[in-house]
Amino acid sequence: MQCLSEVLADPWPAEFHTTLRTEAEAWLPEPDPGHVQADYSAAKLVTAASTLLPWSLHGELASQAPTDWTTPAGSRVAIDYATPAAPKLACAVQHVFGLKTHPAIAGGRLPLTFELLSPAGRPIAVTRDIGAFWRGGYVDARKDMKARYPKHFWPEDPANEAAKLRTTGR
Repeated sequence: MQCLSEVLADPWPAEFHTTLRTEAEAWLPEPDPGHVQADYSAAKLVTAASTLLPWSLHGELASQAPTDWTTPAGSRVAIDYATPAAPKLACAVQHVFGLKTHPAIAGGRLPLTFELLSPAGRPIAVTRDIGAFWRGGYVDARKDMKARYPKHFWPEDPANEAAKLRTTGR
């Protein structure tokens, strides 16, 4: 909500988190005395908080600010909205081979921040422009990754290569 409010403004409510705090008694479900922790699971809190959102915006929320993104390799990756101005996702660099256009949310106005990971799950690059990364930073990262992970596929032109979920030897 905060992300859409900052990027798209109206009709998305500004300071939604403040409304949640001030009206907590109205939207927060009454806990069962024996199961307090279970009653306040993240899913239940999100569902309860959504009652404060105008009904007309419920369907639009999922399309404008999805909870996950599907990579060209077919894996689903969660989008982290902890920083509303720069939502990010983390995935293996091999999962985005073949990606030429950088994905964006909020009607294409806000590019996602990609944290690209090595096969060991360590960050190798952070980018908001995948095309520029393929042409620049990937060249240096490829040299290092090819030496560290020789069983993995490291193409010279990743923008025109098929995404991979596994090493070529499997």
